[in-house]
Amino acid sequence: MPLDSLATTQLARSEQDKELADARVPLLGPQLPTGYHLNGVGTTGSTAGDEATFYYRISPDSLGRGANTMDELHQEIQVTVGPVQPGFTPPSHCAALTSVYPVPSPACTPVAPGVWRWSNHEYVEYFTRVGDAVAVLQARTPPVSSAVLRKLASTMRVRTPSYFTGG
Repeated sequence: MPLDSLATTQLARSEQDKELADARVPLLGPQLPTGYHLNGVGTTGSTAGDEATFYYRISPDSLGRGANTMDELHQEIQVTVGPVQPGFTPPSHCAALTSVYPVPSPACTPVAPGVWRWSNHEYVEYFTRVGDAVAVLQARTPPVSSAVLRKLASTMRVRTPSYFTGG
């Protein structure tokens, strides 16, 4: 690898680490099972207020750097992390990180301490609360197994920016 390419990669990682550190949202990440990696890491919203969110995808290694087709996209797990909202009162209401108020959300099922599950005919969502933050993992089952989603949701904890950027 040429030296200038290495320096460019390190600079990009450093800038992304700073963006994540400035997000003012706990950087919740799971213990990744063998055969999965993170990609698409970023932040949205205001870093000065409660509307900031942090997001990433968990992809099977078989997809390489990310999904290119809808079938491949359905193999990825979308993760969004943000501050706990007033409408998030599991198990009676599992609305989290939405801009829809009032929040008439369906009930959800407890699956582990601080972890709840909700599903409809197309998607399944796992909600993990860690302190004042909530992580929402969303996927299609199949092809993503409920066992993998449950493991990911149950192992969420605050991580350093470099956990997400590989820095």
